Amino acid sequence: MGRSSGKARRYVVNSEERLPVPPVPQTAQDVRKALGQVMADLTARRVDARVASALAYVGNVMLRAIEVADFEERMSRLERTLSANDSPSS
Repeated sequence: MGRSSGKARRYVVNSEERLPVPPVPQTAQDVRKALGQVMADLTARRVDARVASALAYVGNVMLRAIEVADFEERMSRLERTLSANDSPSS
């Protein structure tokens, strides 16, 4: 008997069908575009659902990291501006 039911739903990506490696997203817009591409690849069955799920998870984590880094940068600039305004003039 075995587990033949799952084999009908599986598909194998041949080496010539492999997707190109995209650049690492640097901005929230890059993450949005990458996740959109993952959705398109999932719909076209060029990527497995588990891989798409993992990429979506990593994309979400990356988006959060980008947001935190942006916030830290803005806070740092604000603190420098405030400390420059608070310093006594000679």
